[in-house]
Amino acid sequence: MSVRLWLDEYPEGRQRVFTMKLSTLPPSDTPLGAKTRLKNLGYYNGLLTEAPPDEEVRAAVAEFQDDHRETHGLEPTGELDEG
Repeated sequence: MSVRLWLDEYPEGRQRVFTMKLSTLPPSDTPLGAKTRLKNLGYYNGLLTEAPPDEEVRAAVAEFQDDHRETHGLEPTGELDEG
């Protein structure tokens, strides 16, 4: 799917086209599901596997938690939980 945005006046102005791929995500309570969501949000750049969380995943989780500390009351533990 593509989305076209006009940066200037429509329809003659500058445009940007963004291509998106929509798909089903793995369950969020699996390592692959957590990694996929963190990657989609820009927190994780590692491989998408079912391997248990490593230091890179824990760092991504901690950064996400820290970014949402005030708005959602998360503590940056780096540990995956049911949230």
